[in-house]
Amino acid sequence: MDFGVLGPLTVWRAGVPLELGTPKGRLLLAVLLSRPGRSVTGDALAEALWGEEQPKSAAKNVQTYVHRLRQRLGDAERITREDRGYSDSPVAWAG
Repeated sequence: MDFGVLGPLTVWRAGVPLELGTPKGRLLLAVLLSRPGRSVTGDALAEALWGEEQPKSAAKNVQTYVHRLRQRLGDAERITREDRGYSDSPVAWAG
């Protein structure tokens, strides 16, 4: 899997570009890619997605965006849930 982070965020799997979905889903991926191997709390992801104007359902919405992103990437192991947040898998990103 290849990630393009300069300019518009792009992802290719086996040379085929992937559709990343909504702008918030793309932003969530960008935040995770900017912090490889480090856990990002759900609160930090909600802050990145909505700023101070977060909906009451922000925590659940973050879970939904992560779920959809896992589906789009085609590999549930790429984004892992840790104690208080989410992390990319550095080994998975390398392949």
